[in-house]
Amino acid sequence: MSEAPKDRFALFGALRLANAGAGLVFGLLQTAILARTLPLDSFAHYVLAGALGNALWAFDLGIARVLFTRLRPAWLDGNVPASLARQGWAVVLFYAALVLVGAVVLFAVALLRAIPDALGLAAFFAFTALNLPWFALRTLSVAVDRFVQIELAEASRRALQIGAMLLPLLGVSVGTASLIGLAAWALPVAPTLLRLRAIGAVAPGPVVGGMVQTWRSHRADLARAGSYALAELAIYNAPYAVASWLFGVGPATIVADLLAKTLRGATVLSASLCEAAVPAQTRAWHARDRAALIRTTQRVVATVALPTMCLSLLLILAGNELYAKLVADAVAMPAMLGALAGLLVIANGVQTISNHLLIHTAAFLAVSRAAVALVVCFAAGAALAFLFQVEVVRFWQGYAAIYAAGALVYATLAIQRARQLPS
Repeated sequence: MSEAPKDRFALFGALRLANAGAGLVFGLLQTAILARTLPLDSFAHYVLAGALGNALWAFDLGIARVLFTRLRPAWLDGNVPASLARQGWAVVLFYAALVLVGAVVLFAVALLRAIPDALGLAAFFAFTALNLPWFALRTLSVAVDRFVQIELAEASRRALQIGAMLLPLLGVSVGTASLIGLAAWALPVAPTLLRLRAIGAVAPGPVVGGMVQTWRSHRADLARAGSYALAELAIYNAPYAVASWLFGVGPATIVADLLAKTLRGATVLSASLCEAAVPAQTRAWHARDRAALIRTTQRVVATVALPTMCLSLLLILAGNELYAKLVADAVAMPAMLGALAGLLVIANGVQTISNHLLIHTAAFLAVSRAAVALVVCFAAGAALAFLFQVEVVRFWQGYAAIYAAGALVYATLAIQRARQLPS
């Protein structure tokens, strides 16, 4: 029925890490090519279209993860209910329909406002936003032990899309390149969907009816997963607004951006390694095998610890200098910023390891409560910072302290989750 994930931890981890790295490179390459091939106004329009596409990707709000926690045990038991398979199909197609509707709306707005290359902008939006249904496909594929196949498909689509984005350097318009990149999505998506259908992981059915059934069947966990996802978005993005509110738009905003990008980069690194252990962790959880779950999680900790500690040490020793060079010394870096960034990277690694275990074992209530409590703590900290007019360094020290405390809470919850299994 399924592959043996324990034997493929290294392969899955290497593929996941390579694809995550390729994603970061693709983002930088895309921005560089747009900047070099478009006039400033068009460049800004394409950046906005891409940002809207990325924002749509956040719409999932944990739905795919909730379906994972239902599909995974059913697959391991060898009995995937037809109703659950139809729900997976409905979610993927509903997400694809959202992308289509968004592209049509953007195309219409661009035409009404006489913005040049409306079709290219709509294609670029869809090209970016299709990560939403692809994320659902990836999650469902891992649930049925097709993790190596999905990473190979991911690698192929990255290669095709990087090739498409290089075309403007050969004289092809960005709009045409976006259309080609959009068409390239069919090559990994169609075979993946057909493969999942062939093994019974998804099954055709009415999209609207399937989405209604998904909500009715899992409404409690969907609400919890959604609140967790929204809280995490706030935790990662609120510093932009809060720092700008407290200290004005300018240097404080740039420092917030540097820290946010550091955390996102660390999250990509840690999450890619954590995801390699999800098949084995969830198999152990389903078998109620505490020893196997602890052994697999310890392997994840050891794998994540090395790059995390190296990055943290680099930031502690030379973070201020590196950040100053990144912004061409345009902004004076607050004292201890590098040390705080190093602490945040370690806390982020702890949190990512813990959250992957909690979420993939359906501990949605625990993570949602913890995330909402953290948001409340951050809000209280921001209010105190405003009330006492703290200096910028004190503000970031408080942010780092709350973030680190949150990581310890998540780690405690993960340990408690493992202890629920019989010894």
